[in-house]
Amino acid sequence: MYILKSNLLPKLYHRLVLSRSNCSVLRRLDKSLRKSIRSWLRLPHDTVNAFFHAEVKEGGLGLPSLRLTIPIMKAARLARLSKSLDPAIVALATLSPNFAREKRKCHNPPLLINNVVVTDSTSVKRQLAASLHGSVDGRGLSSSNLVPSVNTWVSDGSALMSGASFLHAVQIRAGTVATKLRASRGHVTLNVRCDACWRTESIGHILQVCPRTWGHR
Repeated sequence: MYILKSNLLPKLYHRLVLSRSNCSVLRRLDKSLRKSIRSWLRLPHDTVNAFFHAEVKEGGLGLPSLRLTIPIMKAARLARLSKSLDPAIVALATLSPNFAREKRKCHNPPLLINNVVVTDSTSVKRQLAASLHGSVDGRGLSSSNLVPSVNTWVSDGSALMSGASFLHAVQIRAGTVATKLRASRGHVTLNVRCDACWRTESIGHILQVCPRTWGHR
């Protein structure tokens, strides 16, 4: 995860920004990325997409979405060219129909997160956080940004945690631990009652309420 975020993905940026990569290509790359991470971290298929891409301090994994990042980087690069100190480049950016066409492509089709148009990295981060916190599994992460330091273990690449401990910690963070409530999705007839106290068995119940774990808590 650390190598992917710090080395592998940044190596793609230059090539993708300068290439004619369209939105369908970037979307397929994002799907392939999430599929691999689900496999590595043993996350279920219905893990909310925003969990992968939201900032670490907001409760996510902090991995960039190429579908959102590359068009914004392209637009920023073209904007810098139009403000160049070289008059020849400025003239090219002003008069060339190809330049104008490439600039329009950066936001056509528009970038959407939950039907909200995003135009820069700040709005992307804000909407990804809102999407994560608005989901059933991610609503408990809405206060994560109040204490950013408690989230550093997700992305610092520290060897202080074993691989198994890291997997379990991420699964708890994502709210994907196998509980009766989560297993009942799509199966409304399943029993969701805790064996110890007969309340609804959710991850929040197990960690904060259930008398079975009271001593550990």
